[in-house]
Amino acid sequence: SCGKDLHILPRTYYFDHLIEKSRRPDLAMEKGNIFICCLECHALKTSGFPTLVHKEAIEKAKEKFGIS
Repeated sequence: SCGKDLHILPRTYYFDHLIEKSRRPDLAMEKGNIFICCLECHALKTSGFPTLVHKEAIEKAKEKFGIS
């Protein structure tokens, strides 16, 4: 989302569900619903202020999974 180096050791917070698990639990493990981002970008998205790149990925996921 922002281009920050995420280091080698993956953390769970690097993996954001574009369509929230609470809304669509069936998409929790779908590759097209996962977005890799840093903790700060994940927090921004969770609080309702995704970066432009993140927002575009959310819109693409909505289209892919037929969500309006």
